[in-house]
Amino acid sequence: MAKGIAIILMVTAHTMTPLGAFIYAFHIPLFFLTAGYCFKTKYCNDRKTFIRHRIKGLWWPFLKWNLIFIILHNVLFSIGIYESAYTAKDMATQALKSVFMTGAEQMLGGYWFLGGLFLASILSLIILTVTRCRAKLLVGCLIVLIVACMTLNTLFQETKAINDGSSILFFTAFFLSGFLLKTFRDIDIIPTSRHLHFGILMLIATWLISTWISGDMRTPYGWQLPIRYIGAIAGCIGLLILCKHLPPASRLARFFKFCGESTMTILTWHFLCFKGITILTVTRCRAKLLVGCLIVLIVACMTLNTLFQETKAINDGSSILFFTAFFLSGFLLKTFRDIDIIPTSRHLHFGILMLIATWLISTWISGDMRTPYGWQLPIRYIGAIAGCIGLLILCKHLPPASRLARFFKFCGESTMTILTWHFLCFKGITYVLIQIHDLPADKLQEFPTLRELGPHYWLLYTIAGIAIPLLLQLSYNTIKNKVKQLKSSESIAT
Repeated sequence: MAKGIAIILMVTAHTMTPLGAFIYAFHIPLFFLTAGYCFKTKYCNDRKTFIRHRIKGLWWPFLKWNLIFIILHNVLFSIGIYESAYTAKDMATQALKSVFMTGAEQMLGGYWFLGGLFLASILSLIILTVTRCRAKLLVGCLIVLIVACMTLNTLFQETKAINDGSSILFFTAFFLSGFLLKTFRDIDIIPTSRHLHFGILMLIATWLISTWISGDMRTPYGWQLPIRYIGAIAGCIGLLILCKHLPPASRLARFFKFCGESTMTILTWHFLCFKGITILTVTRCRAKLLVGCLIVLIVACMTLNTLFQETKAINDGSSILFFTAFFLSGFLLKTFRDIDIIPTSRHLHFGILMLIATWLISTWISGDMRTPYGWQLPIRYIGAIAGCIGLLILCKHLPPASRLARFFKFCGESTMTILTWHFLCFKGITYVLIQIHDLPADKLQEFPTLRELGPHYWLLYTIAGIAIPLLLQLSYNTIKNKVKQLKSSESIAT
């Protein structure tokens, strides 16, 4: 959960938020601290496994995504995202930097700390092995690291290479702090009833220190470094305490947990998503530029799908590009809505033709939005857009006051309700069918519908998946309105 909050804070910090100084005070240290907290002592005797995990979890994603973005650099330059194009020599240089984790592509700017985390993890492993994880020795090492880092920062403040080296020592200090925090977690200095107050107090302390000493983890702080360290540790502890008081089953806790599990995906794509917003702002929504962006998105998505069809992380990233293409298509559709290419009298026929085209394409290329289509993706896009346009035209020809139009409108207003409950409603139908056909009880576990009976009951499932959630929504609306009426009548009476 803490890792999820850390990645959310990182993205927020990159948006020039007024809270930037406060977030920078502890959000990166939180990654190192949680890494140290999760370190298992068994790795001191099995160092190869730990190093292998670090290579797989840090070095390989760093190299893989940098190489992908180096290949895409000139494509992104062509649509104005980068200031200059790469020559073959530039690409080779950047690729070499990626191998040694000394430089990341601009769109992967958030990757800078992965190299530090990799080296700090290895250095921490050496220290933990030598000290045999004994707390007193680790506290001594921690003090030595901070003093050494402060001395190097003060004496060689203008020397980049030495500052980079001292940063690794600083990162290692946070890694070891996380391990020590786990070691001392059972010592209750603060009464349990006061934990939440203490956590808030820690965050306030971090904020106060951040107003005095600002900067990120790579800033050479000199003699101020120990104070910066205290501020970061206070912020991390405060946030961990708040996480502990969040109910694990709550939506917010589950959201933070999912963000933590998706750290590498968010870290990889958030800057490119920023560029999407920037493009819409800078182009002032000019149609020609947006069409160009749309083509680039589809080509990029198709390329990634074709080259990395078996790599889930890349397919997830390309899906975001595909989703963005549809979002922009909707905006362009609104822009061109007043251009009558088809005579008004033929609109309905054109809509039906679009739906037929979608059906024909679907018989050839099937799958959902997350399927890696490869070279077939542009055809899949055309089929989807044709279906959307056809359906929008049919909706336009439906009388607004008709029962069917009002029903569709109510379904639209109840989208979240249907989305939430329809699978559970399917289970009700599955249960009934199991009883009717005398099937084993474990068939209820099949998802989403009962596969053994084939598609014969699709209509029954559809009716249940829509009707029951709508009845729930209708009941909720009725109760809500009754409560409002009672409150208003009581206020009038008083």
